[in-house]
Amino acid sequence: MIPYKALHHLLFFTLFFLLPLSSHGQKNDYSIELEALDIQEVGGLQSYAFGQSDGKWLIIGGRLDGLHRRQPFAAFDEAGHNRTLMVIDPIQKKKWTSETDQLPIAISEQLHSTNMQFFQDGNHLILVGGYGITAQKKEHVTYDRLTVVQVRECIDAIIQKKPIESYFKQISAPFLAVTGGKLSRIDQRFYLIGGHLFEGQYNPMGPENGPGFIQEYSNSIRSFQLLQTAKGPKIEDYQEVRDTVLLHRRDYNMLPQMTPNGEEALQLFSGVFQYEVDLPYHSTVFIDSKKHQKTPGFRQFYSHYHCPVIPIYSSNKGEMHHLFLGGIAHYYDSSGVLVQEENVPFVRSISRIIRNRDGRQAEFLFKDQMPALLGAGGEFILAADVPKYRNGVIKMDELRDGQLLGYIYGGIASTEKNILFFHDEGNMSQASKSIFKVLFRKNPETQTWTFNPSSTSPFNLELFPRAHRKKLDVSFQLQESVPIQITIKDEQGKIRGKYRKKNPLGSGSHELSLRIRKMDYGSKYHVYIQAGKTSYERILIVED
Repeated sequence: MIPYKALHHLLFFTLFFLLPLSSHGQKNDYSIELEALDIQEVGGLQSYAFGQSDGKWLIIGGRLDGLHRRQPFAAFDEAGHNRTLMVIDPIQKKKWTSETDQLPIAISEQLHSTNMQFFQDGNHLILVGGYGITAQKKEHVTYDRLTVVQVRECIDAIIQKKPIESYFKQISAPFLAVTGGKLSRIDQRFYLIGGHLFEGQYNPMGPENGPGFIQEYSNSIRSFQLLQTAKGPKIEDYQEVRDTVLLHRRDYNMLPQMTPNGEEALQLFSGVFQYEVDLPYHSTVFIDSKKHQKTPGFRQFYSHYHCPVIPIYSSNKGEMHHLFLGGIAHYYDSSGVLVQEENVPFVRSISRIIRNRDGRQAEFLFKDQMPALLGAGGEFILAADVPKYRNGVIKMDELRDGQLLGYIYGGIASTEKNILFFHDEGNMSQASKSIFKVLFRKNPETQTWTFNPSSTSPFNLELFPRAHRKKLDVSFQLQESVPIQITIKDEQGKIRGKYRKKNPLGSGSHELSLRIRKMDYGSKYHVYIQAGKTSYERILIVED
């Protein structure tokens, strides 16, 4: 689910550091290459679940349409349900299907849902929750169900056109009613993280305007052990950790981790929505078997919603690399200028976040982009023979030049960056049928990744024009108590606004509201900040 907030301005800015950059330099160790793969009769799909066996994919659930529409009667309608199980062989370029109506209704209706949490454990694909329409009541619900699929047997049965019911087992429990979260595993314990329960029809005007709905964020890490018995799956040792600050998010990306000491972990990236504003989070959360914590000194600027992601670890360097391909984001790059857009648009960005041995992170932007506005609601599917750890993290040090890492399939293909409020007929986006190979390229001759200094800036500066552009809200952080001065000038050098604090401003987070002369649409403004001995400049262009 990908709702937007209706705001009407862009903030274009770049940040010039007058102090040395972070110790994270520009890295040129590898690049990636996308190669289109055409498989006849594979249709478009987004927000689905998948498993694989012997190089073949089993695709379940998701939506057949593009971005959800604004009208409650049209958003997440029954016509968009995927009622087909699909097997894809990317090597032979073949596809087989089977209809879900041969399954018991309690199983089939969950398999029609969107944004299920899923994880493959050996030959078992585990599906949890999801948002769909109940067959009996014809109401939109979040399912409180866990279904286990025997992947290899189900794939073989679909190819051979045999019955598939015996390869699906299901149980239910209230805590499983989650959509838009993530399911994963650390060692032998499963983790159902974040997401929300959503009951009723989506309505951009909120739950108080009919038709109403119920929305409850999980705000939690729900962990358990899952046993596979002769009678079906069985949940044991359920535990829940709540955190209404760090875990209040959904539709995010989460990648498995390898740590320098060889342990498995997870990291949660961005997601929506903040409590005070309908904007994505910029923070990341590291999760291991003992604790969860915010990654200090880091902000993510690209790919804030669910999109294809690739985890790669170099044991030689002790570095964990996270690649994000397309999707939806609060920021994007325009000819070297970082653009902040409140409407949170579809983007073509490809980025990576590197975590080094001591846990510090930095963000880098890839020189090439996605071929179109793709990625949101899509998935990266590992190649069968890629060297990897047990948790699916790719072993960077064993990759060869030209190695196939895996494939990107599906997601939302949008015709414009912002379409929700022009999308009443549902014709400005569609479920993508695109499939791309993702190839690994060693030691490229040209620079392929550009360091984003804002990702590690302790200043955490944000600018927001308000009140018909006669006010500029400024938020920032100070590491120590220092005097501060902020000056806004137009292109002719004329001062439009100014703030000066002679006495030191204390360390911590600060928010200031500066009265300025009206900012004109399309005009460029320079925002100068002097914080102690550190100087910053941002270029701000306001557009309708």
